[in-house]
Amino acid sequence: MTNCGDKPSEKVLTKIEQGSIDQEKLIEEKDHEMLDVNNEIKESVPNSSSEEKSVTEAPISSNVTTVSNPISSNESKIKDKESKKDIVSASSNTVVEEVKSEDVEPSIIAKDQALSDLEQKQTSEVDIEKPKGKSIEVPAVKNQEEQKEEIKNVVNAQTAFSHESWNAILKANVSGGGKVNYVGIKSNISELDNYLKLLSQNTPLSSWSKNKTKAYWINAYNAFTIKLIIDNYPVGSITDLHGGKPWDKKWINLGSKTYSLNDIEHVILRPTYNDPRIHFAVNCAAKSCPKVWNNAWTESNIENALDKLTREFVANNSANQISEKSVNLSKIFEWYKEDFGNLIDFLNQYSTTKISSNAKVAFNDYNWKLNS
Repeated sequence: MTNCGDKPSEKVLTKIEQGSIDQEKLIEEKDHEMLDVNNEIKESVPNSSSEEKSVTEAPISSNVTTVSNPISSNESKIKDKESKKDIVSASSNTVVEEVKSEDVEPSIIAKDQALSDLEQKQTSEVDIEKPKGKSIEVPAVKNQEEQKEEIKNVVNAQTAFSHESWNAILKANVSGGGKVNYVGIKSNISELDNYLKLLSQNTPLSSWSKNKTKAYWINAYNAFTIKLIIDNYPVGSITDLHGGKPWDKKWINLGSKTYSLNDIEHVILRPTYNDPRIHFAVNCAAKSCPKVWNNAWTESNIENALDKLTREFVANNSANQISEKSVNLSKIFEWYKEDFGNLIDFLNQYSTTKISSNAKVAFNDYNWKLNS
C-alpha cells in the first residue's frame, strides 16, 4: 500500500497532463474565435457622421419594422463565447478532480486535508482577538530594601515587647500574699494604661511558643481585671459591677478584636491549653480567688510558677481544709471539676497530706469581697 509520502502513479500523472493539454487547445481555439468576432464588430459598426445623416434624412413611417441593434447583437455573441470558454475550463477542472478522486491514494488526500485543518487551527489560535477594556494597574512592587526595612521593624517591635512594665506595677502594688493596692495603681494610672496599650499592639503571633502565648493571656486577664476595678473604684466587690456579671461584658480591645474576661478564660485559655493549673494563675479580684502573683508571667517562668502557685493554693487553709479522710475545698474545684479529672488524684499531686481515694468531699462558700 502506498504511504502518505509516496508520489502519484505514472498513470495518474499522464491523465492530469493530458487534461491540461486539452484545456490549452480549447482555450487557444476560443481565442481565435474571439478575434474573429471582434473583427466582425468593427466592420458592422457604421461611421458616426454618416449614421447621423441617415437618421436625419430618413422619413418617419408608421410601418417601421424593429431592427435589432448590430452592436447589441455582437455583444451577445461575445458573452456567449466567454460563457463557452468558462464551461470548457470548468469541464477541464472536473476531469482533473475525477482523476484525483479515482486514482490518487486516499492516504494522500487525507494527508493534505490534515495539513489544511492544522493550518486553519493555528491561524484561528493566533488571530484570537484580545479582550478590550481598561488596562489593569499593577501595584508597584516594593524594592528589596523597603521589604527588609519592614521586616526589621516588625522584628524590632516584637523583640521590644515585654511584660517588664507590668512586672514593675505588680512589684510596687501587690503584696506577697496577693493583696492589691488599687489606690496606688490608680495614682499612676498612665503606667497601667500604657501596658494595656502595649498588649493591644502586640497580640500573639503564630510564631510564638505555647508558653509565651499562655503567659500573654494570663497577664492580659489579670491586668484588665485590675483596670476594671480601678475604673469603678472605690467598689466593695467585682460582683457589684455590670449587674453582677462583669465577666460577660466585652470591652477588652486587643488588636482588631474585642473580648470579655470570660472570652479570655473560657474561650482561649481553658480549651486551648487544657491545663487546670491556669485556675490558680488568673485572678478575679476577690478574697477567695487564688492570689494575684506579684510577678509578670513570662515564657521562661510560667511552668515553674504554675506548679508553685498551685501548691500554695492547695495548701492555703483559708481556701482548703485537707485531711486524709475528708476535704473541704474552694468552690473553684466544684465549678470547674471537669478540668481536674479525678479530683483526689489531682489534689494528691500538690498536697503535702495524702488524701484517701474514698475521702469525703465538701466545698466552702466563696468570699467575693475585694482582695485589697
